[in-house]
Amino acid sequence: MLLTLEGWIAKLEGFVDKMKESLEVVERRTVELDLEKYQLKGQVLDALNGNIEGMRVAFNSTVGRLSEWDDAFELVLTALKEQIEELKEELIVCRATVGKMGFGYNTKPSDGCFKREKSGGDMENFL
Repeated sequence: MLLTLEGWIAKLEGFVDKMKESLEVVERRTVELDLEKYQLKGQVLDALNGNIEGMRVAFNSTVGRLSEWDDAFELVLTALKEQIEELKEELIVCRATVGKMGFGYNTKPSDGCFKREKSGGDMENFL
C-alpha cells in the first residue's frame, strides 16, 4: 500500500510540475497580450488624433470659406440696397417729371394710364 501511495504522490508531483509549466506559459502569454493591448491602444489613439487634426483642418477651412462667402454676400447685399435706393430716387424724379409735363398717371391700371390725350410733339419734348 505504501508503494501505491508513493506512486500516486509521484504522479501528483508530475501533474503539479506540468501545471506550473502551463501556468508559466499562461502568465507569459498574458504579459504579451497586455503589451499588445497597450501598443494597439497607442496606435488607435495616434490614428484618432490624426483624424481629429484632419477634421479640424477641414472644419477651419470650411469656416474660412463660409466667412469669405458671407463677406461677399454682405457686399453684394449692400450694393443691391444702394441700387434700390438710387432706383427709388430716379422713380420719384420720373414721377415728378411726368406730373409736371401734364402726363397724369394712376396706380389703377383699369382707370388708364393717361388722364388726357397728348400729341406726338408733347412726347418728343418729354424725351
